[in-house]
Amino acid sequence: MDRADDTEILDFAREREMACVTPDHDFHAHLDLVRPSSPSVVLVRSEGLSADRQAELIKAVWEACGDAIDAGAAVSTDGVTVRLHRLPLK
Repeated sequence: MDRADDTEILDFAREREMACVTPDHDFHAHLDLVRPSSPSVVLVRSEGLSADRQAELIKAVWEACGDAIDAGAAVSTDGVTVRLHRLPLK
């Protein structure tokens, strides 16, 4: 999947009932354009984090928003705040 385009990645996740975690804003733009009800996308907007800190941040997001992510959501975090919008985006 490292060479797949965003649509292929989102389709892969949707077919397997997975969520996407990404630093790429394009995934949220796609959700806004296409307005699907899945998959969920978690946008991590913090650069320069160690792998351990990224894992801690993602775990914290799941603890705070897991039910919404399971149901379909666009989530973004900068490491301080978390924003959540249920899918499909309106």
